Amino acid sequence: MDTNNIKKLFDSKRCCLLTNNNAILKEPDKSAKLNKVEIKGFTDKDTVVFSLEGAINLSPYLSKDAEFQSHCDYIIVTEVKTTRYLIFVELKSQLTDRTLIVNQFKSTKCFIHYCESILTEFGNDDTLRNCKKKYIAIIGRIKPRSSTPYKDKYQDGSHSDPNSFKTIPYSGPITLRQLL
Repeated sequence: MDTNNIKKLFDSKRCCLLTNNNAILKEPDKSAKLNKVEIKGFTDKDTVVFSLEGAINLSPYLSKDAEFQSHCDYIIVTEVKTTRYLIFVELKSQLTDRTLIVNQFKSTKCFIHYCESILTEFGNDDTLRNCKKKYIAIIGRIKPRSSTPYKDKYQDGSHSDPNSFKTIPYSGPITLRQLL
C-alpha cells in the first residue's frame, strides 16, 4: 500500500512516527489520566498514524462547540496481509457518555469521506475508499462491577460502525490485532 498521497493530505506535524513497529498515541490534554497509549505490531511501510487533536476547524460541524462533537483523536491507516484498514481511535481517561464518542466518530468519518474524495478526484488513489473501517475507544479506567472481564454491551463484534465501537481497557501496550 502506497501511503505517500495520504501523508500529503496532512501536515507532517500530525503524522506520528513508528518506532520499532510501535505507535505511541499521546493525549495533549494535561488533565487527562490516560496520556499515552502504545500500540504494537505495525509495519512502517504500510502504516500511517495521524492525530486530529488541535486541528484547525475546517467546518463548524467539526469544532468542539458543535453539536456534532468535533473529531476522534487518531486515525490509523494500515494494511495487514492484503486487507487495508482505517482505524478511528478515541482516547478516554474513563468511560463517558457513549453519544459523545459516537458523534466524534461520525464527524471524523465525514472528514475522512472528504479526504477520500480529494485522493480519488485529484490523485486517482482509492486507498482510503477501499479500507475496512474500525472504531475503537481506548479507555484508561473502567471500574469493574464483578470479577468477569469487561464487555461493552453495545459491541457487535465487527466494530465497523461508529454506533458499535469497540472499547479496550488500557493497562499497558496493546496490539494491532486487538484493534482489528
